[in-house]
Formats: sequence, structure tokens, C-alpha cells
Amino acid sequence: MLSLESDGKRTVTILIGLGKKADWDVAEWREVIADAVTKARTTKLTELVIDTTDLPIGNYRIFAKETGLAYYLSDYRFSLKSEKEEADPSRKMMVVLKDQKHVKETQLGIEEAELIAKGIYLTRDLINLPASHVGPDEMAAEARHIA
Repeated sequence: MLSLESDGKRTVTILIGLGKKADWDVAEWREVIADAVTKARTTKLTELVIDTTDLPIGNYRIFAKETGLAYYLSDYRFSLKSEKEEADPSRKMMVVLKDQKHVKETQLGIEEAELIAKGIYLTRDLINLPASHVGPDEMAAEARHIA
């Protein structure tokens, strides 16, 4: 179940059927989360609460990484503006766990997803830039900036 708080006054709840527990797949989960978040953008999503208490999660770090990737990558927007717009700091994602002993590995997975997403954002930005904006000198400068 996903609860999406849109404006602080109302909550939109999306129930997602994932089929039989035996058929549950974490990669499919990532697609479902990305699709739900993308659709929820129309409600000006500010908070995503993911209730995992009934999911057959084996590895919480991998699950959290896939969830984080879906959340962050569904937020990508390309802009030619010289200064990139920062993500809305009021937006947040919360994962509800059945057992608190998995908090640390869940946090590590989400942090890993955020780092991967930043790398993917940079790659997408470089790909989407017109050739006149990114020549060898600009690519070298970007490489130095990352290093």
C-alpha cells in the first residue's frame, strides 16, 4: 500500500496488487513504485509512505535500493537552465517496516539508491545536452568536477 500526501490536508492512497507472494519480484516492484510516483505527481506529491509489513522481502538493502531508485529516477527532469532546479525539499519518502531490526540495512539501500540516481542524473544531463553545449573541454571539466 502506498499513501501519498498531496497538500498536507488530504491523503491519497494507492493499493497495488503484486500477485501471489511466490511470484513477487523486487525488480517488478521498482517498476510499480516508479509508475505510482509518476502518476501521483499530478496530485503534487509531498510525501510517499511505503508500507512493507506484508511484503515477502528477503534482502532489505536490495529492496530499499530498488525502491529508492524508482522514487528518485521517476523524478528526473532535464533542463537547459544554467542552474539546475533543486528537488523540492518538502518531498520525502518513508518506508514502514514490519521489524525494526532491518532499519540500518534499509537506510543503507536508500542512501545507495540516492548516489546511483545522482550518477544517472548526470549521465542523462550530459546525453540530453546539445552538442554545442558539451564538447571535449566541457566533458573534461565535468570529469575533473566529479573526481
